[in-house]
Amino acid sequence: MNWTIKNLCLLLLVFTGAFPVLAKSDLDRAVWTEMNLARTNPALYADLLDRRRAHYQGKTFHPPGATFGLKSREGVVAVDEAAAALRRQRPLSPLAWNDGLATAARELARRQSHNGGLGHGSGTMEMRVRIERYGRWQETIGENIAYGPDQGREVVLQLLIDDDVPGRGHRENILAEAFRTVGVGCATHPQFETVCVIDFAGGFTALPPEKQSSGRK
Repeated sequence: MNWTIKNLCLLLLVFTGAFPVLAKSDLDRAVWTEMNLARTNPALYADLLDRRRAHYQGKTFHPPGATFGLKSREGVVAVDEAAAALRRQRPLSPLAWNDGLATAARELARRQSHNGGLGHGSGTMEMRVRIERYGRWQETIGENIAYGPDQGREVVLQLLIDDDVPGRGHRENILAEAFRTVGVGCATHPQFETVCVIDFAGGFTALPPEKQSSGRK
């Protein structure tokens, strides 16, 4: 059996008040729902991306009805590339929600909500240690982090576009057949409004609550 760790982080910068704010528990589930929609119906998400490109002026995306713009590095080039990739993508099984992975994701989201941190901490090993505090993973684990968007669809669209990310690793995580279960944790962020941590695994068996140990000091 191959045991692998995929460790990927996305920094999404948006302006204050960019999107209507959901309660973070609602946002957790909205991100999960939208990831599964992208997996089970990639052609639909390709159509969403095609419609999105009409709202670019140069490399700045102007959300419909908004009075601000969101700067990108690649502009519609990345949007078109994502749409083409999704049209080639065959439908996949949805990701099962896992409370243990969600708890691991929320630990990092809440920590960064308090300290304004970014990324996975010290990297791959810290992600693994954090996830293993709550259970035992099978085959593979991975993590995406998004900063800024506070709508589930917007989080997933930007992760799929993966602007200025070599290899489009966040998109690969969302569309990885090896991942079969996921947990999402979102919280407010002092610098970027919202942080959403998404933890994936091939499988995950949660530890009993009395054997779990949070990383909070």
